[in-house]
Order: sequence, then structure tokens, then C-alpha cells
Amino acid sequence: MIRSMRKPIFTVSIAVYMILFFTAPGMTAMVASSFHSKTVLTQIEKQEKLETIQRALEHKMVQDKLKAYGLNKEEIEKKLKDLSNDQIHILAQASEKLLAGGDSLGLLVTVLVIILLVVLILRLT
Repeated sequence: MIRSMRKPIFTVSIAVYMILFFTAPGMTAMVASSFHSKTVLTQIEKQEKLETIQRALEHKMVQDKLKAYGLNKEEIEKKLKDLSNDQIHILAQASEKLLAGGDSLGLLVTVLVIILLVVLILRLT
């Protein structure tokens, strides 16, 4: 009896599988192209964002971490002047989170992102 039912059960299960899983709508998201991700900043916006970054760099915790990496203020300021608009925008967003406060985990992540960006920029040049 099981042998006679094996083929119909297999056929029905394959049909159900194909109906349910091959006709389900696909879920996709928009992915920004690297060609279109250039941030355009006016001179005033750029200055405001640089001031935000400077305020974040004045925090004791950030200064201690940067000193641990062997960076001094002159090197950091020189690199800040050479940042692209995209880099300034990313760093300013991370700095705003740092200045806004919040939980210590968010603060730690923000500080690490700032340090990582500064170290990465210093290594690239």
C-alpha cells in the first residue's frame, strides 16, 4: 500500500512546493550605487559639520583613544582639512551621535567609528 502511494505523495508534494515557493513575491531593497553616493555640501554645511567633528574630538575619551593610536592634534587637524565631502558627512553623523549622548554602548560604538575613520584616513595617505 505504501508503494502505491509513494508516487502520488511525491508528485503532490513537489506541486505544492512549486506553487508555494516559486510564486511567492520576491523581496528586494534599493541599493545605492557608489556613483550616486557623492555628498554635495555647501561651504556653510561643510563648516558646520567640521565644527561638529571638532566638538566630538574635544571629548576626553576620544582624545585618550587617539593618543593611544599615537596621533597628535596637528596630524588630526591636517587630515580633517583633506577629508572629502562623503568622509566629512559620515564623520559628522558619528560625531552627532556622540554629542547627543545616550547609552554607553552607543557612545562606545561612535567613538570607535570616529577612531577607525581617522586611523583609516591616516593609513591611506
